Amino acid sequence: MDTSTLDLDKMKTSAGKACQMMKVLSNPDRLMLLCQLSQGEKRVGELEEILGIVQPTLSQQLTVCVTKNW
Repeated sequence: MDTSTLDLDKMKTSAGKACQMMKVLSNPDRLMLLCQLSQGEKRVGELEEILGIVQPTLSQQLTVCVTKNW
């Protein structure tokens, strides 16, 4: 493979972003939360009921998703 055409700086930046995304998705509660939200908007109470995640944990996981620009 000819590596002279690869932009290694862009690849490093993209790899860093991908790693951040994988860290967010590596938490089961966040992954379930994001799967539910991918189906449409839901109220916090709905998410709590559907996922069985209690309010403090749910709020914490939502904060992580929001601060990571999800």
